[in-house]
This record gives sequence, C-alpha cells and structure tokens, in this order.
Amino acid sequence: MLTFRELRDMLDSAGIAMSETTLSDFDPPRAGLGGVFPLPRGSLQTAGIEEDLTSNDVVSADGRAAFPEALQEFSTGALNVHLLELLCCRGGCVMGAGMSVELPPFARRAHVSRQVQSQRASFDRAAWSVEMEQLRDLPIGRSFQTASQSMPTPSADEIRTIMIEMGKVGPDDELNCGACGYDTCRAHAVAIFHGLAEDEMCLPYTIERLKKTVQKLDLSNTKLASTQQALVQAEKLASMGQLAAGIAHEVNNPLGVVLLYAHVLLESCDKDLPQAKDLAMIVEQADRCKKIVSGLLNFARQNKVVLLPTKIADLVSRSLRGVVPPVGIEVVVDHQDPTASADLDADQIRQVLTNLLTNAVAAMPAGGRLTVRSGANQEQVWFAVEDTGMGIPKENMKRVFEPFFTTKQMGRGTGLGLAVSYGIVKMHRGNIRLKSNADASAGPTGTTFTVTLPRFERREESMSFLAPEDEGREDAR
Repeated sequence: MLTFRELRDMLDSAGIAMSETTLSDFDPPRAGLGGVFPLPRGSLQTAGIEEDLTSNDVVSADGRAAFPEALQEFSTGALNVHLLELLCCRGGCVMGAGMSVELPPFARRAHVSRQVQSQRASFDRAAWSVEMEQLRDLPIGRSFQTASQSMPTPSADEIRTIMIEMGKVGPDDELNCGACGYDTCRAHAVAIFHGLAEDEMCLPYTIERLKKTVQKLDLSNTKLASTQQALVQAEKLASMGQLAAGIAHEVNNPLGVVLLYAHVLLESCDKDLPQAKDLAMIVEQADRCKKIVSGLLNFARQNKVVLLPTKIADLVSRSLRGVVPPVGIEVVVDHQDPTASADLDADQIRQVLTNLLTNAVAAMPAGGRLTVRSGANQEQVWFAVEDTGMGIPKENMKRVFEPFFTTKQMGRGTGLGLAVSYGIVKMHRGNIRLKSNADASAGPTGTTFTVTLPRFERREESMSFLAPEDEGREDAR
C-alpha cells in the first residue's frame, strides 16, 4: 500500500513538481460513485447496498475501538451479518495515518463529496457500461493464507518490571491518561514488551524524569556557585595572610621594645603614684597587641604537620587541664573508645581543642554544661565540643571561621582562633562541622563543634591555611 505522503516523497526524489505538471484524469473506466470509498459506508453506497437496521444484514464499523470489537463479536457468532464493512481509521480513510493534509474531518469529507459531484456531472454511464463489459473477465480476485501475527503474552512479573521502570509501583500510579496512545498503562507496558513502544511515551514518567533532571542541575549549579565563592574567599584570605605576615613582622620588633620598657617602668614605679595606673594600662594594652600580632603570625604562617601516633583521650585530657572552667560549669567527658589513637600533630590539634574549649566556656557566662565526646572507626577519628550556652545566631553561622570575626566584647578576643583552627584541621585533611541554636523557642540553646580527622596517614604535609568551605558547615538546628 502506498500513502499520499510516500507518493509525494517519491515525486520529490524523482524531481517532479506537481505545480509544474498538467493534471489529467485516470484511465477509463471512470470511478463514478467509487470516489466515496474513503468515507465511512462509502463502499456500501457505491455497491448500492443499504444498511438496514431492522434486518441487521449489513454492519459498518470504523475506528480503533469499534474495529476490534466488531471482529471479536463476529468471531464468536454474536454478530450474524452477511456483510461487515470495517475501517480501522475512525472517520474513514480520509483520516488515515498516511494523510498529509491538515484539514479537520468534516472538511475533508466535504472536499471528497464535492470532487465526486463534479465528476458525476460529466459521467457517461453508457460508455462506462461498455468499458466495464470489456473488463468483465479481468481477474481481480485474491487468495489469502493464514499467517499468524500474534505475539507472546508477557508474564505478570515482566509487566510489573516494566511498570516499575516507568515509576508505577502501585495502582495509584496508573493514571491511564491515554497520553501514550494506549488505553491503559498496562497496555502500554505490553507494547513496550513487544518493542512497539517506549517508556518515554508516558507523559507523567517523562515529566518526573524531567523534574529530577532539573533538581540535579539545580544542585550542580548550587555546588558550582559554592565552589566559586570558596575560591574567591581563598584568594581573599591568601592576600590577607600575606599582608598580615608583613605587618606582623614589622610591628613585632618595636612592639617588643615598648612592652619591655613598659614592664621595666611599671616595676620601678611606686604603686601609690598616679603614674602607676597609666603604666599598668600601657602594659595591658601592649600585651593585647602582642597577642594580636601572635595570632596574625599563626594565621599567615605555613606550618608543617608532623603526624605521630596520638591517643585522643590523652589529647582531650591535656587540653582540659589547660582550660580551667569557672564555677558553675559542669564538665562531662565521654570517650566511646578510650584507647583510640590516630596519626596527628598533637600540638596543633591540642591548639584546636583549646580554642574550642575556650570559646565554649566563654559562651556560658551564667554557667552550664561543657561536654567533650570522642569516637573512632577504622578510617576516622572525631571529637566534639558541646556547650549549653547562648548559641550562634543564624546570620553569623557562615562567618565564624572568617579571620577577625568575633562576637566577644572588645579586648576579649581577636577573632583568629577559629580561623587558625579551621586551617589546622584542613591541613590534617579533615573537616570541622558546626551545629548551633540561638533561638530558645526552637529548643535548648547551645553550640557543638565536631572535628573529623583521618585516622592513619603517616606522612608529613606542608600546607597553607585554606579558606572555609560551606560543605563543612551545617545549618542551625
């Protein structure tokens, strides 16, 4: 069978343009009423057969739904007719899949009717009868043999597997929307089993896949933006570190001279003189400047990590001895494995613990509970410092690791402790995570810093401090 679309393709491939050809009629005998064949019941009208509803001798059915139903009833004997006219296309051949025009159904039907009427005006029935008589003995019969085209029926498990692949794990997922061209989702699954359809033809399945793809792209864009921000922050901190190192080295020597002479003058001055209070203020502020300069040097310095076997419990114990909590603060120590050890630079990790413990104590001016926990598995060790203090506001969560950022009162902190601690943890190829709640209405307030480090890595690393990364933090509870 040749469709009109295929016919046009053949003419195009042969270089024949319909607009440049002269139209001519078909060879005789002319079709006459045969021109209405493409319409429903057109063959009956051409043959002069009427569909008598009272006798039910002739039945005409068209469309994808009525076509197989009529055949099914006819095969069972329920439909006792002499002539069964079947058209697979609903609306006749003018609505067939091979048609390339865009007209609606009744416009196509009217077009065929007008064409047949115009041909009947010049139809010579006498000549047509002579021509038909000449062709009476022309063999036009066809014989057919049975060639079963039935396909194997998929099992229930095979159907279930296909349905799950399309995201239909339960009856509620079977929408039977018909967007795929099949009446039910299971009919679509059977067609997929036979290789006649694809799962992408399911509109809900395609929309869900598209939604997941968009979510993955959004996550990738978020990670990319976070990485770009971290790189910008790294460059900023690197420049700041170079500047801080230069200033610290230049200021350190004259500051040492000022501090030395201030102490000498304070020791030699009579305590009862008014100048003694001024000298004490100079000594106090000079000492504070000395701590700031020392912090700058620690922040900017490229330290070498010397990894040696270290027991986590001993490290926590020594750090707690260096930080004496005031009255009103209860200290709780919980080691899941008191014998756990790791290859660490003990001095540097002790500095991290000391900074975290000092900050935890400072966060509880009215007292509270300071808890230090530790644990280990085959690959990592971790320790956590938890306080029941005032917590860190959400707006400050992303700034706690920035140099010089502090919420302490003037003169109580330099804002370099957590920045230095972050750098030490990163040089050990570890992570530091933060959880905090400053809203009493959302639950108990407090802050927890958790440090995770590789357990065994026997080598020396020389690394500069890195910029804080968002992936090492968690939102406040």
